Amino acid sequence: VVTDSGATRRADEVCKVTRLTVPVLRATGAILCVATPWGIPLVFGRRYADSVRAGYILVAAASVLEFSELLEEGLRGLGDTVAILRGQLAGVVVTIFTLSLFLKPWGIVGAAFASLLGYSTVTVSLVASACKRTGARPAELLVPTAAEVRDGIVRVAALARSAIAPP
Repeated sequence: VVTDSGATRRADEVCKVTRLTVPVLRATGAILCVATPWGIPLVFGRRYADSVRAGYILVAAASVLEFSELLEEGLRGLGDTVAILRGQLAGVVVTIFTLSLFLKPWGIVGAAFASLLGYSTVTVSLVASACKRTGARPAELLVPTAAEVRDGIVRVAALARSAIAPP
């Protein structure tokens, strides 16, 4: 039997982890966006240079997808697997609908955009469920506190110093 304080502690941890993940996903997405215009032709050849626009959209989609997967794990840990199913079903509906609208006129870019919209639908649904389950406001799930940002910067700086310090 889980005590109320145990459930509250788990809910607080879910909120904290999701808050701290947002800036990491943004930074990773920014780095990948910078790399996309030269990375796609480098890896796949110049023949695929036209797919860079889709690549940008898919970088954003991947960030949204990763965040939704984190929310799914948090909700699973809080015992709310039904919310995960609801979010995934909503995402499938949006993806199928938007693919039917965008694939023919926009090709691969339309498919990428449909993916982004589908993943975003899942994420919005999961954020709403996580807020309901934890009692948190959306900002408490999405926006790190100033102290968390400072702590993160200090930790990254310490990691960088240790990585470049002589043995």
